[in-house]
Amino acid sequence: MKTQAVPPPAPGVGHQRLAETVRSTLGSFLGTGFTSHVTPPKTELRPITAGLLASGLYALVPMLQMLCMPSSRELILLSWWGVIYFGLVVTLTRSTSLAVVEIVEVLVLPNISEEFAESVRENITKNFIRRQIFMKSLGAASVAMLISCLLLRGSHWVQLCIWGVGFFILYFTASQATLTAPFIDASVKA
Repeated sequence: MKTQAVPPPAPGVGHQRLAETVRSTLGSFLGTGFTSHVTPPKTELRPITAGLLASGLYALVPMLQMLCMPSSRELILLSWWGVIYFGLVVTLTRSTSLAVVEIVEVLVLPNISEEFAESVRENITKNFIRRQIFMKSLGAASVAMLISCLLLRGSHWVQLCIWGVGFFILYFTASQATLTAPFIDASVKA
């Protein structure tokens, strides 16, 4: 006796809305926060490409330092470390974002009801408001910069300003990823 697999039901509106909410939440914060509103949502950067682009842009900071203040060797080296760190973080968070989206779309959505999908979507939408995460990230990055500047107070203020721009970006992006990561926990509690 042969059995045939029953195809899963077509995704409903709630399923599609949840998938889009997960994609936009992860794509907006974890690894592509600065490009999500510039590029079309269907543009999928590969993780390594996103990491290389981020590193390339961030490399402008230590290059500017090398041109303007070649004597601030320690801050220049710290900024080159920032280039490597930023590229790795963007690569890993982009890879994670794509994996989570795939898991949600392939394994989770076909196995949950339309009502549950809508409940989860509402929970994610309510708990991960872009402006709130932006403001919290701005505050956290500002505090981190103040602490960093206090620790490096022996450096010239111009050196700190140029170095600070780069590390503010790192602190801000890390804060956004940290504040967005618990969305899975929030969606499970829905």
